[in-house]
Amino acid sequence: NIKFCAHVSVLSFICEDTGIGIAPEFLPFATKGFSREDNQVNYDIPSAGLGLSIAQTLLSLMRGTLSIKSESGKGTTVITEQPHRYAKKEDVDKASTLSENV
Repeated sequence: NIKFCAHVSVLSFICEDTGIGIAPEFLPFATKGFSREDNQVNYDIPSAGLGLSIAQTLLSLMRGTLSIKSESGKGTTVITEQPHRYAKKEDVDKASTLSENV
């Protein structure tokens, strides 16, 4: 879970589709590397099954979260949340480039 502080904002991104969805029994494996649900659509589309695994790993490193809600035949919603610190005015004023604020 993300802890809320006065000097942190949380950015949420929501990605929804109305595709074939993910079967409930596959959801626990959806973010595991090289995992692909066994269905006809996936047979026709080449993929290594790494996209959600990479996203989950990056979000974890940033102390963020990734959650998936899905229903077979109705679509999928992926929600990510990432905390970001507010820059201090004095740090922004004295930095000559954006990278110096990190």
